[in-house]
Amino acid sequence: MPEVNFDDLDADANQCYLYGNQPFTGVARDRLPSGAVVVETQFVDGAKQGASTEWFPTGQVRQVCNYMLNMPHGKLIEYDSDGNTVLEAEFEYGVCLWRRRYAPGGAMIEEYSIQSSPTALEALAMARRTFVPRIVQQTGKPSNSGSG
Repeated sequence: MPEVNFDDLDADANQCYLYGNQPFTGVARDRLPSGAVVVETQFVDGAKQGASTEWFPTGQVRQVCNYMLNMPHGKLIEYDSDGNTVLEAEFEYGVCLWRRRYAPGGAMIEEYSIQSSPTALEALAMARRTFVPRIVQQTGKPSNSGSG
């Protein structure tokens, strides 16, 4: 799988990531001057697709997220610099299904569920109508959130 630096990618008006004027498929990384990787993201046909991981300069994981068609799709976890979870969420086609935020000591300080938001439920229904047929056409099967 090709690997490039994020700086070598260009995004067009539709957020299609290009490498050499072609939609990029492979892995893009962003590095510190020391060479340490701070971001690694998978791309397919110019879109973020699959795992994306960010690290603190110390090497500690900062965030892990899965993408589909440039949208968060599946689980997202953020950590503080000590490795404590500060955010957990799950997305489907870019719509947040649930989210939990944690204080530095680990106590939950916020909890959200899509069930409490009719607008978000409508956005999810629209996303499913829009993206499921496209994914089935490309892959032959629908994608489940949480996979990845």
